[in-house]
Amino acid sequence: MKHLKNPCFIYTILWCLYWCQGIVYQSDSIISQSVAMLILCMSLFFTSKYIACNRISGYPKALMSVFAMVTVYGIIAYFTEGTVIKGKMADTMLFAWFRNMYLSILPIFTYLYFVQKKYLDVKFVKMMLPVIILATLCSYYWSYLTAIQMAFLKTGTDVTETTNNAGYTVLSLIPALLVYDNKRLWQYLGLLLIVCLVVLSVKRGAVMVCAMMSFLFMLRSFSHSSGRKKFLTIFLLIIFSILVYDFVMDYMAESDYLMKRIEETKEGRASGRDDIYTTLWNSFKNQTDTWKYFFGGGVWYTTKLTWTAAHNDWLEFLIDMGLFGVIVYIYYWVSFLRLSIKKYLPELSRFCVFLIFLNMFMRTLFSMSLDSMTFVQGMMLALSYYGLLNSNNVK
Repeated sequence: MKHLKNPCFIYTILWCLYWCQGIVYQSDSIISQSVAMLILCMSLFFTSKYIACNRISGYPKALMSVFAMVTVYGIIAYFTEGTVIKGKMADTMLFAWFRNMYLSILPIFTYLYFVQKKYLDVKFVKMMLPVIILATLCSYYWSYLTAIQMAFLKTGTDVTETTNNAGYTVLSLIPALLVYDNKRLWQYLGLLLIVCLVVLSVKRGAVMVCAMMSFLFMLRSFSHSSGRKKFLTIFLLIIFSILVYDFVMDYMAESDYLMKRIEETKEGRASGRDDIYTTLWNSFKNQTDTWKYFFGGGVWYTTKLTWTAAHNDWLEFLIDMGLFGVIVYIYYWVSFLRLSIKKYLPELSRFCVFLIFLNMFMRTLFSMSLDSMTFVQGMMLALSYYGLLNSNNVK
């Protein structure tokens, strides 16, 4: 019963329940919509309390600047476009802009408030991590089923392999493994599960970022081990590498779809992104409207120029919010990077922040990042921001 008095517990459980839609209950049902609305209301409420109780500076200030910008642009879109953004190929509900941005950004402020009020600590993350992993598996499997169904509707043939966008969701769990920093076996079992699921997702960007994060994770694990623990770490590194290698080789031997994706990568094919990038960049270069050049065309203006959104945060901001939007976004990422090297933070907290930074920044280059941060990343970022993730409390 004591957990029900903890708003952080209720908030986190709601997020886990939301990720279980499609498996535990019907997707896009009244249940999922109600859960999403509860999450949004709690996020707005606790974000407001955090802002009211603190002098915002550093990374939170930069994040708030981005949040304010996307909010203002969303409001302007409502008065100029209405509830629907009419695109070149398809229309998009403006509500999706607010939902995606708010459910991505606000959890960071919410968890910062929870840490400050001592509702969230490392012990809480350890308790909730098994539940979070189960919810992630549900989200992953539902995303797979949805992708399979979409592939069938597109081709008219049954397929068993396709690209699973939830590879990025699974990838966001890596920083959470740091709460078991003194339990190497648990860490590497978790990392093995994450790597296998990301590879199975056949999401090229996720696989690349996963490789980078895993390498840094293992490098730090080795460099911060000593004595008997170093021998254990070396042993686990060897076993982990062998298992991952065998898994990837077996999967490559059995999966025609994976080999097709590898060949497409070698040939430089990027799922239509090249055409999207070229179209959008040429549109900006040839822009004669000074207002659009500096302040953009508005929410999802990219969909008016090409068949989809930019799949690149920098191009999306440049076209939607002009040079002004890009400058604000640069300010945000510089503040994020500076947080990862703050000397007053414990080394483990800095490393956690850097892993999240690396993941999200790399994603800006070939996908959408700002509207895709998970509550797990918000939780770990909040813990690290206040230095609660350190070698003294991860035993």
